[in-house]
Amino acid sequence: MGDVGDAGLGGGGDTNMGDVGDTGAGGQTDDEADVVAADAAVRRSSSSIRFRKCNSVRAKPAEGDKVLIRPLGETSWDDVTWEGNKGARTNINGVLGALYRYHYPGMVEVGGVPQAATRWAHWALKRKLLEDGSEGRTLQSVVWEDFWSRYKTDVDEDDREAMRALKKHFSRAAEKVINDSLYNARITAVCHHFKAVKGQSMNKKKGANKIYLSEEEYLQTEIDWLVKDIEAWRWLAKLWSSPDWIEVSKGKRSNRGSDPGHKYGANGHFGLQRRMEAESGTSQSFMSVYLRGHRGPDQNNADVLCSQAAKEKLEAYGQQMVKRHGEDVDWMQEPLDVKALYHSGQGRRHGRYAFGTGVVDYNRSQPCVGSSSSSTATSRWARVDEAQEEAREAREEARQAREEAR
Repeated sequence: MGDVGDAGLGGGGDTNMGDVGDTGAGGQTDDEADVVAADAAVRRSSSSIRFRKCNSVRAKPAEGDKVLIRPLGETSWDDVTWEGNKGARTNINGVLGALYRYHYPGMVEVGGVPQAATRWAHWALKRKLLEDGSEGRTLQSVVWEDFWSRYKTDVDEDDREAMRALKKHFSRAAEKVINDSLYNARITAVCHHFKAVKGQSMNKKKGANKIYLSEEEYLQTEIDWLVKDIEAWRWLAKLWSSPDWIEVSKGKRSNRGSDPGHKYGANGHFGLQRRMEAESGTSQSFMSVYLRGHRGPDQNNADVLCSQAAKEKLEAYGQQMVKRHGEDVDWMQEPLDVKALYHSGQGRRHGRYAFGTGVVDYNRSQPCVGSSSSSTATSRWARVDEAQEEAREAREEARQAREEAR
C-alpha cells in the first residue's frame, strides 16, 4: 500500500496505568484468538528463560501472492480467500502482533516523561534508524507499510473517507493486540520465573495471572521483544510490581470472573462462522455462531453453555429482543440487533458490549429486525461516543503531524 503518512495512524493516547499488561478481557474476547500463543515456545539461556521468535518476522510474499483482507467488526479481519473448509484460518492480527513486536520502540517520551511504549500511539514517537545512522519514518508507519506488504485491500486509496476508515480500523486492531500482548507478556514472565527459579510448572490455568512478582523477580526473566530496550523492561517490571497497579489488576480480574470466556479457539467468531457455513452449506446467524463458540463440555447438548456468564448474557439479549420485537421473534436466527445487545448489557460498560466486542462494529449501522422507541436514545448515545472518539483521534493526528514536521 502506498505512502499514507504518519498522521493518519492515530489511536490510543497517554498510558492508562491500569491497562498496561492487564486487559479488560483477560485475554478472553470474542475477537481473534490469543495472538501471543503462537510464539509461546521457550528456551533456557544462561540464568533466564526467554520468549522465542519475537525478534524475527516471516518473509514477505510475492506481490501476486498477497492475501485479500477486509475489516470486520471493530478489530477483526476477513481473509476473503479462506473458504472455511480448507486448512487453518490465517491469524491476521497475529501477523500484526509479530510486526509491532519486531518494531517495538522501547522507551518513549510521553508529555516529556520517559516510559515504555504500551499504546499504539507510542509507535509514532520513535523513528526507524537507517543504515547510514539517520532516522527514517516513524515505527507506526513502518508497521503499517510492513503489514500491507503482506496483505492487500480493495479499498480505493484515492477515497479519503474509505482510507480514513481503514486506518481507524487498523489502529483499533493494533491497540487491542498490543494490550493483549502486554497482558500475556506479564503472565509469561510469571511462568518463566517459576520454571527457571523454582523449577515448577506454571500456566494460566494454574493461576499464573493471579501471581504478582517483585520487580527483581520480573527482571530475572526476559521477554525478547521487550528487553530489546532493557530500560523499557525495567520500567514495566517496576510498574507491574507497584501496589497501585496490582490493586487495579485485581479489581479488573474480580470484575471479569473466573468462568471461561468462550471456546472459539484460533478461528475467532468470524472464522468459526465460515467453518460452520462450509460444513452446513447454509448461512449462519450471529447467535448460532455464539452458541457454538460457547457450548459446554456436552457436545450433544447445545443448551448447556461453557459458563454461567455466557448463559446469562444470552438470556438477557433474548429478553431484549422479545421486548423490542414481540414474542414471536425468532431472535436466535435473526440478524444481530445491536440496540438489543447494547441494552442487554446496560450499555457499553468500559467500552465493551455484553458480548461481541471487537466483532460487532460499534460505529456502523447494523441490520435489525425492527425498531422501537428506545432506538432514539441508543442512537444519541452512540453518536456522542463516536464524536468523542473522533475528537480524540483528531487530537492525536494533530500531535503526530507536529511530531512528523520536526
